[in-house]
Amino acid sequence: MTPGPRAFDIKPIEYDLTPFAGLLNDGRPHRIDVSVVGVPQGQTGWSTPVNVLVQQDAGSRQVTGALTGNRASDLTKSSVHTPSSTEHRLDTKGGHRLTVSGYLDTSHGRVTTTVRRTLANTSVHRWTEGENTDALTATWTDDESVTVDGRGPAEARRIHRTYTMDGTSLRPLLRDPATPWDKPVLMTFGVTDTQDHFTGLFDYAVRSNQYRYIQYHAGGRELYVEGTDPNEFTNVVADPSHAGVIAQLAAYIPT
Repeated sequence: MTPGPRAFDIKPIEYDLTPFAGLLNDGRPHRIDVSVVGVPQGQTGWSTPVNVLVQQDAGSRQVTGALTGNRASDLTKSSVHTPSSTEHRLDTKGGHRLTVSGYLDTSHGRVTTTVRRTLANTSVHRWTEGENTDALTATWTDDESVTVDGRGPAEARRIHRTYTMDGTSLRPLLRDPATPWDKPVLMTFGVTDTQDHFTGLFDYAVRSNQYRYIQYHAGGRELYVEGTDPNEFTNVVADPSHAGVIAQLAAYIPT
């Protein structure tokens, strides 16, 4: 469990490595590494586990191919600090583009795959002297297009992903636990299989001052009234009188 008010909605990031398949399937050992840009190698605090999903061609003993193009733009980044006697502000922007192509000679003929991906980030950090006010809002966009050409007409798939963060400071609450606080806590649990491999599925729980709502990846739900049932013995999710509370808390769960 990783609890936190309006916690990061961290979902697995997927990369289509099909253009590299011919290279990876050449009979020699290969290694795939994932790192976080800007984090020094060996620094603790970041976890980048990798799962590789492979599809097999039942009609071929070995699928061969080649990487035909790999173009990555330079990483763009900028930051502007605007000082003020009342509030400081830091605006940052970043971006990166990648285009990669490759082909595979399959049992159905040659198939060429081209992946184009564009990543961008904007963030605004505002704070006052003494950090009595300290807030961060940020948006990441991830646009991907995959074109597959070979078996019949070319097929194109486009995916747009947006990740956001509302970084409200906990400092006032830590200084005085009696500080009014209307934001619930979102808890995320990554589901693993019997081999302890991450499945890409999540269970969620949302905790407010009075309630805890749980939503499982398989569809199960639970709701507990913490004020009168702190040990969570009675699941009231089926009680229609709590429908409004369920809808309010469920709105914090990523979709």
